[in-house]
Amino acid sequence: MIMPLPVAAPLPTTRELAARAILSTSALVSQVPVHPAVSVTQPQQKEEPLPVTQLKAIFARSETGQKILQRPNRCMFSKPSPEATDAYDLEVVKAIRNNEIEKLRALQRNGKSLDACNRFGESLIHMACRRSDLGMVKFLVEEAGVRVDVRDDFGRLPLHDACWTTLPNFAVMDVLIKASSPALLLSEDVRGHTPYHYARREHWTDWVQFLNDRDQLITQRLCAAKILG
Repeated sequence: MIMPLPVAAPLPTTRELAARAILSTSALVSQVPVHPAVSVTQPQQKEEPLPVTQLKAIFARSETGQKILQRPNRCMFSKPSPEATDAYDLEVVKAIRNNEIEKLRALQRNGKSLDACNRFGESLIHMACRRSDLGMVKFLVEEAGVRVDVRDDFGRLPLHDACWTTLPNFAVMDVLIKASSPALLLSEDVRGHTPYHYARREHWTDWVQFLNDRDQLITQRLCAAKILG
């Protein structure tokens, strides 16, 4: 008796092969562990955070604030100067991390620039704000006189880092508000996110109350500011 030859399975189509490749890649990606240094709390929400809405309402009550709302402050990263990058070394970075204000004070007296930053634009004041270190922020801003309008290559200001903390530090934000142009409070990074877009959702109500309490201060700074054009 002659046995029938087995029927060969049909070859997968190009579309099926592509679909299998996508599924395989997705499975591999899902197994890659997230590096602990990578934050998963970076702002992703599509809705406007309540603190941003509250801040815009404050701005809308003054002529200067209205002009700022009409012309948002967009990200403009400038390549750091050689002086800034040369001053950014292990000594100053360790001093920031270890809260060694006296050491930084002595370095500045000896000619060291505390506007130091790496080639990506991350400055000492960025670091201090991200660490929520009030004493260091006060020293850098009020005594050392560092710039607070510096951006990293992602367009983030120290204000962004001050909002991007595990817990809100309102005292740090007070220092920055008093030293910053009001327009920077609504300044956007490369993705169009303002500092308060970086606030955690569970802290939105706290930040709204903070802004309500600083309504008069922000309004006074808006009235005193000059918007060109």
